[in-house]
Amino acid sequence: MKNIFLYGLIVVIFIIVPHTSHAYFTTNQTAVKLNDHTALFVIEYAFGLDKEDLYMPAITERGLSWESTTEKVGYVLTEDQDDSRTNGTVTAVVLSHAPIVNGMYKLEKGKAQKMWLIALLTTNEDELETDYALQVQKLPFYVDTGDTKLQTRQLNPSELQYYVTKEVELNTGNFPKK
Repeated sequence: MKNIFLYGLIVVIFIIVPHTSHAYFTTNQTAVKLNDHTALFVIEYAFGLDKEDLYMPAITERGLSWESTTEKVGYVLTEDQDDSRTNGTVTAVVLSHAPIVNGMYKLEKGKAQKMWLIALLTTNEDELETDYALQVQKLPFYVDTGDTKLQTRQLNPSELQYYVTKEVELNTGNFPKK
């Protein structure tokens, strides 16, 4: 009898106590070699808060550091998770089904929205053989708490370590001439 009462009490507390759900996690990462000199990278993530609207940047910037206050998603291309690669030309953008308001995606409270960071890397034909992975290094979001100004927040580096694709090898067979 005591067990039934205890389980019932736990269920009642679970129903009565308000819940807050925070959703901000990466759900998928893809890296595809399109040809010898071009790769496509996609990092999918979902964000949302239970009681507050969020705003997420649609614009990206290569090499943007975590410390930056710019309202953009920062990313780098890496090899072996450490060595940043600056060669090649990258075109990148964040896409979502969410509406754009004041230059950012508006994610309505109470539901999480998926977003996709899509980057297309093209290297020169004479580049040496290199592996590339896309790594997010700055992911800010802005919370509408009802004040006149949005609250600025962002994922920290330990959370961003999961926002990375697998490596793709480009310029296969191009080695330094001896």
